Amino acid sequence: MSGTAIGAIIAVAVIVIAAIVVLSGRGKHGRLRRKYGPEYERLAAERGDPRAAEQELAEREKEHRTLHLHPLDAPERQRYSQAWSDVQARFLDDPRAAARQADQIIANVLGEIGYPAQDRDRQLALASVDHPHGLSEYRIGHDLIEGRAPGSVPGNADSPRTADDGTSTGISTGSGTGDTTETMRQAMLHFQAFFDELLSDSHQPAHH
Repeated sequence: MSGTAIGAIIAVAVIVIAAIVVLSGRGKHGRLRRKYGPEYERLAAERGDPRAAEQELAEREKEHRTLHLHPLDAPERQRYSQAWSDVQARFLDDPRAAARQADQIIANVLGEIGYPAQDRDRQLALASVDHPHGLSEYRIGHDLIEGRAPGSVPGNADSPRTADDGTSTGISTGSGTGDTTETMRQAMLHFQAFFDELLSDSHQPAHH
């Protein structure tokens, strides 16, 4: 075989390998974006680079495999459901306090399931592996009770959150006393979406 033919074969092989690498990267990018949705977009906005977001999500999935998660049993589900009902009953008396209590109940449920309770940010990050869209609901609620624009990123607190289809949610945090109750009501609705998902998932077999 001539040197020219060998060179051509090598060149073709290099092109094929490069194409495989590119397609593999695109496949990973698409998988993570589809799975994590708003959480992927939030990380990409925070890091300013989708590749950095993908690296963090991959690290979350790796650490998640070391967790020992277990579903809530029936008495635990009943206890947390009652706690949630009690918070809802107190909402009219003090909407902001009720919303913060709901936030704490979610943290307690996550800890009970087995997500690390010592570090809240890490707890939520690892919960995103199982509940990416439910966590997105939680983050909107948390932003609302903290007085931030939902989905805002560091350095741009007024940036609006966008829905999965790229449209604005149209949610306003409100700055006046008159709309504080409505803002907290919206926060409670977002918290409840995540809370209901966590309790529903408790009917599933234990992870790991």
